[in-house]
Amino acid sequence: MLRLLLNGIERLSEWSGRVTAFLLLAMAGVIGYEVAVRYGFDSPTIWGTQLAQMIFGTYVVLGGAYALRYRVHVNMDAIYARLSPRKKATIDVVTSMAFFFAIGFLLWQGGILAWEAVMKWETSVVTPWRQPIWPVKLMIPIGALLILLQGLAKFIRDFHLAITGRELV
Repeated sequence: MLRLLLNGIERLSEWSGRVTAFLLLAMAGVIGYEVAVRYGFDSPTIWGTQLAQMIFGTYVVLGGAYALRYRVHVNMDAIYARLSPRKKATIDVVTSMAFFFAIGFLLWQGGILAWEAVMKWETSVVTPWRQPIWPVKLMIPIGALLILLQGLAKFIRDFHLAITGRELV
């Protein structure tokens, strides 16, 4: 049952990461269009740069669980890389408390931020375009929840490896 749960979480992280990757194509399209009209026609948009930033922010937040699943976040590899898998797992279990605190705080505060933004149908005041920014703020707690779930799966696997010396497959 535990393996089913862990595999389900990891499939969710995989799926969300693959879907989120398509945001890079959208961002590249927006930036390409902006560059073309700005330098080719001397007619920049009022929305291009800010829309690209919003897409990238969404990409970063929603891609976090995928990155954690494949362990591509930044590590201090000078020492860590030389350790056995069991010792790595032990270190990861100990340091996971900081992870859970930080991601829990992000989920809590991001949830408040998103709730307030949705309740006000918040829009940007930076440009005359006044695009809605509540959808981007809503991605913060969603992304944090995905990262929290993947972090929980990683913790369980690391804990099992640290205690038994065998990976939970």
